[in-house]
Formats: sequence, structure tokens, C-alpha cells
Amino acid sequence: VIGGNVDLTVYEVFHIINQRAMERMMRETVEQRRIAVDALTVVDMSGFGRLLPTISSRRTVSLDLPHALPTFNYTITGVSGPSVDESRGGVTTKATVHVNKPDLRLSANINALRYDISFQNITIASAKIGPINGDTDDSVDIPLVFNIKTIGSSEHESALASMAQMAASGQGINISVTGADPNTYSSAPTWLRKALHGIVLSVDTGRFDLPTSNITFIDSLVKEVVVERMFAYWDSSSGFNPWVAVSGQTTIQLPNTSGANFTFEIESLVPHMELLDNNNRVFATVDAPTIPLQMKQTAPMTFVASCDFEHLGLNVVSDREGQFTRMMHQAFVDRHLQLGVNSTVDIVLSTSIGKIQIDALPFYTRVDHIFGPHGHEVHGNNSQIILKHPVSASGVPKIIISRMHIANTTKDHVLLEIDFGINNPYSYGVHMSDLALYVSYSDLRIAKVGFKELSISQGSNKAAIFVDFYNHPNDPRQRMLFLDASSGKNMTIEVSGFPNCTSIVPLEASLREFSQKITIDMSQFKGGNRDNSKNDAFILAFPQVLREVIFHLFSVSVEATV
Repeated sequence: VIGGNVDLTVYEVFHIINQRAMERMMRETVEQRRIAVDALTVVDMSGFGRLLPTISSRRTVSLDLPHALPTFNYTITGVSGPSVDESRGGVTTKATVHVNKPDLRLSANINALRYDISFQNITIASAKIGPINGDTDDSVDIPLVFNIKTIGSSEHESALASMAQMAASGQGINISVTGADPNTYSSAPTWLRKALHGIVLSVDTGRFDLPTSNITFIDSLVKEVVVERMFAYWDSSSGFNPWVAVSGQTTIQLPNTSGANFTFEIESLVPHMELLDNNNRVFATVDAPTIPLQMKQTAPMTFVASCDFEHLGLNVVSDREGQFTRMMHQAFVDRHLQLGVNSTVDIVLSTSIGKIQIDALPFYTRVDHIFGPHGHEVHGNNSQIILKHPVSASGVPKIIISRMHIANTTKDHVLLEIDFGINNPYSYGVHMSDLALYVSYSDLRIAKVGFKELSISQGSNKAAIFVDFYNHPNDPRQRMLFLDASSGKNMTIEVSGFPNCTSIVPLEASLREFSQKITIDMSQFKGGNRDNSKNDAFILAFPQVLREVIFHLFSVSVEATV
């Protein structure tokens, strides 16, 4: 070396002459975060001159390794699966991990290594990492093959159930990672396979921020909802304990960009639910269904969930009636429903790795639902949920008045009692003890419409309502009402609640300030056949007009109970 600065590259080949010592050194280095070796260095200088001596040096090198690992930014690409693995069993997912290395000039060429992943001393999965071929560039691509093993024992099933419960409750899961049995693969040197097999790393999944992509909104996953039957029951005796019966199907389709192909079905799902107010205090519980929900898989990542709940009761907690009433008031008056649902779920899964029973799986969600002016609105992204309601052959609601009786008349009002048959084509039904609403036109109260008891299911029904018409002979708005009605124009009326409008205590408190406008097609009042008298035309048209008001009452009843 003559003058100046010269870059030297030292290249050394380490020959392993004591494999057990090498295995022990690696194990102690990982477990104690410290590397300690006794180094004997012998330098033969004869290459520079035949008479130069041989220099030897012995020293102990002890170096503490930092507990904080260097930061690696990584992304997962090229995901394939999970799919049933015909060769090794279980379910396998393949991917590539693109790692941006820290500011260190690291280079590595390592053949594939295999690891076993355990929880509660049960091997639940295996992983193959590599080969890693990385020079001093800023990033490296690492192939990854991850296999979830087939359930082989009740202990194995219990371990998976515990992992699901911990993950659902937001807890980190401590798993053990160790090198696979060195006799099961040969891609790495024997000493390295044995050393890795003797090293057990405890990994807390809570330490990792897994990369997230654009998580799909739930309403884009639900492709179709078929309500086969819904019946709500609410009367004065069950004021704070209404119940509903519901059956139907929901089609759920998950995105499948990675070509996943495995079985995942729900044999049984039984929820145990609590309803929470805006302060996260429990104000009601929901009865557990006697018939569990089920979900069948019809295609890869496409599922049909079905339920047949005969009696789901709502039980308002003692001394929390006020919270329930405020929730009802918010739904009816503000048209905005907000509540929390805190529940546990008992579930039995049938999957490609076996059957798993999970008890008391925690679940929590917030409901934030806005009622539109004509029913329900679904808020989310631009996807659409298709609601299908089985209807009868007629497909159109029909009201046939069988009796109209003038029960009382004074100069101020006319009280009508109307018996009618109603053909309800929808799969909705309701039983309600009593309800009345005011009807107004241009802020002029023109009638009170209600019923003493209403019980309607799909098909033919008989019901009775009363209509108490108020007379305002000197008010020009009443004359305008008759003019609009007789001209056949669309007429907007307002229905509203009032004190003591029902004997159902929480509903009465909720409807006191309720009001909603509806538009009625009055063109039927113009008649059509000139041979009919005006009175006949009115009588024939009256059921069509009254249908709008009656079905609005029906809608309010169903909405209140559900």
C-alpha cells in the first residue's frame, strides 16, 4: 500500500467446526440480546515476506444488542388465497413482503427457512420465509407462504377459540414462533435449522400495525336482503317490553381479488345483546333467539345468512325507562336513531380446517341511522342494498270499507266509525293496542284518526278505525281544503302526535312532539263515470284516499315497534 487512502474489502468465510457450539451461541444471542465469543486471531504475514512472523491474538468480544429492533416499513403484495391446501392440509396463503430496509448497508442471501407458530403450546400454523436475496439496495422482496393447520384435537379448537375472543376484544395475542423441525426441510444448513428450532420467540400481535387497504363498507358487502316475515307486537301491558318476530335472508359477497377458495360457514349463531345510550349505559336487553342464525356458503367468498326468529323481546332495564323513551323520541321526532349494541355471540363455525365452537365472542357496534321522509335511508358509500319483501298475488295494498257509521255529530265535529277489510301484500305485520294521530291541513287541525286495537298480518285482515272530523265553518282554510280535494290536486297534510295519543307509555312520550307531512293523491274525488252521483263518487273514492292515512298509521306502528 503506497500512499493515499485505499478502500479495502475484507471477505471471510466462517467454517463451522462445532455445530452444537454454534447453535448455542445463536440461541443465547436471541434470548439474552447479547453476543459473546472468544476470538483467537492468527495472521500469517509470510505472504508479505517469507521471514515475517505469524501474529496471534486472543480476546473476548462481548456486545449487547439493542432491544429496540430497527424500523422496517413493509407492504404486502401479490396475495394468493387463502385456499385449501391439498398437499399439506389446512388452508394456505401466499404473498410477497416488500421490505424497505433501515439506513444500514445490509446484504443477505439466505435460503428458505421454515417456522412453526404456536399458541397455548398448540401448533396452529407454519410459515415458509424466503429465499431472501438482498444486496445493499434500499428494499428487498421476501416470499411468504403461510399455512393454517387442520384442527387436530379439542385443545387445538380451544386455542383457536381463545385467539378469536382475544382478537374481538382488542387484546394482543401472544404467539410463539420457533424454527420448524430441522428434519422436515433441507434448504438451510443443519446448524442453522437446529439453532432456529431451539429458539422460541414470543410475539405479541398487538405490537404490529398490519397494513390496511381500503376496507369496504358493510353496505357494499350486503348485496340483497329478503325479509320473508316481520311481525311486531306492542300493547299497553307490554309497554317497555315489545317483541318482534322476523325471518329472512341476506346475501353477503366479500371481495375476492386474491382468488380465495375455502369453506367458511356458520352452523349456529346466538347473540346476547345489550342496548346502550349515548353515555354507554345499558338501558335494555334483547332476548336470545331460540332458533340460531345460520350462514351457508354458495360460492367462494359469497354467503347467504338466514334467520327465523320467532320471538325477540326487548326488555327495558328497571329505572332506565327514561333512556328508552328518549331514544324513541329521537327516532320519531328527530328521525335519527343513535344507540350502541354491546353483545356476546355464541357461534359454531364449519371451515376447511375443521369445526370451531366459540362461546361469548365479544362484539360492539354503534347504530347511527337516519329515517328518510318516506321510510328508511341507508347511509354509506354509493353501493345499493336491494330490499325484497315477499308480497301476495295482488301486490297492491287494498282497503275495502264494509261499514261506515256516524257515531256522533255536533256543530263542531263529526265522529265516524269505519270497519274495513285490508289486504296487506307485504311481509310486515303488527299488533298494537291503540294509537291516534291528529291530521292537519295548512296548520288547521281537521281530524283525529286512530284505532283502539290494530292487528294486521300478511293477507286479509279486518280492522276498525275512528275518524273525528273537526268543523271550522268560518276558517278559509277549511274551504280551501274542500276546493283542493274536489279539484283532484295532490294535497299535503300533516299527521302529529299529542299527549295521551296511546296507552303505551314510552310510545306516548315519544309521539307527543312527533309530526310528519304526507302527500295524498286527491284525483279520485273527481269521480269518473258521469252516471254516478257525486255522493257515490265520493264514497267510492274515499277508501283510496283513506288508504294513505291508514297505511301511514300502520307504518308508524311498525316503525315504533321495530
